[in-house]
Amino acid sequence: MNSKLKTRALYRTVRPIVQLAFFSFFYMIAFTFVYPFVRTVTIPITVPVLVSFRSYLSSVGGSLTFIQFMMSQPEFPWVPLASILIIGALVGRLLCGWGCPFGFVQDLLSTIGKKKTNIDHRTHEKMRNIKFAFLGITLMISFSLAIMLYMGVGEEFKNALGPFANGLFYAVSPNETFFGDIPNLFAAASSGSLSFGTSSYLLYFNLFLLVCILIGAYKIPRFWCRYLCPLGAFMGILAKFSFVGIRRDLTRCDRSLECVKACPMQINILNLPWEKFTHSECTLCLECLDACPNKALKLKIY
Repeated sequence: MNSKLKTRALYRTVRPIVQLAFFSFFYMIAFTFVYPFVRTVTIPITVPVLVSFRSYLSSVGGSLTFIQFMMSQPEFPWVPLASILIIGALVGRLLCGWGCPFGFVQDLLSTIGKKKTNIDHRTHEKMRNIKFAFLGITLMISFSLAIMLYMGVGEEFKNALGPFANGLFYAVSPNETFFGDIPNLFAAASSGSLSFGTSSYLLYFNLFLLVCILIGAYKIPRFWCRYLCPLGAFMGILAKFSFVGIRRDLTRCDRSLECVKACPMQINILNLPWEKFTHSECTLCLECLDACPNKALKLKIY
């Protein structure tokens, strides 16, 4: 009995530690705590997770943000696009579950909230398409601007876009608000200056949006990742071809639904192929492996 309980708590125990390590690296929390007088500089490396471009603590850049910025120059985003394609094809949405700072914040909120809201399956299936629409609109605006600028006729369009010229998702990202705008707001208030990197109306909208998303994450595990994250949508398309997946042993599985209940992304695991499943919503958090009483689920890599 003890060994079973220990096994079921394995990933549930290890994952927060790994998430905290990634969080500390991406935002250099430990470094700035020890050396508060040193200002960190963002390394020109892109990773397919949400890392704030507006935060002075960021050590790297988020791939989707880099894509939007480069296309507003215009430059083709070879490196950030390659980081999404390669990592997505190799490990799917693994970084969403183990490395994304904003995902870590949602997991912490989900841990605090005891009673979770169950979403009807049909409603859930419809709502998770929102992030694909968000991704499509974001890329459409950025690519349209890039093409027009490349042809030499896009300056008017860029000026008309205003704060959205550097990317729709960059302008309204709750991650940028949480890790960038709010700390900058406190820093500006403490110095007696109230100048921000975004317009006041957009800032108020972003703060309202952030509050709604955090409330959603408190009630529904990974609310942002499930329904709204455009980067998650992008990675999810590639996750279907990932080398990493989960296998269900039919000789051990008793279809007890414990794995389905534990899944923060509300994936109906029992309806997926047993040899190996690589669902577009799966963040490989491995909660289902811990929850299975018969150890019927195992990580599969090929």
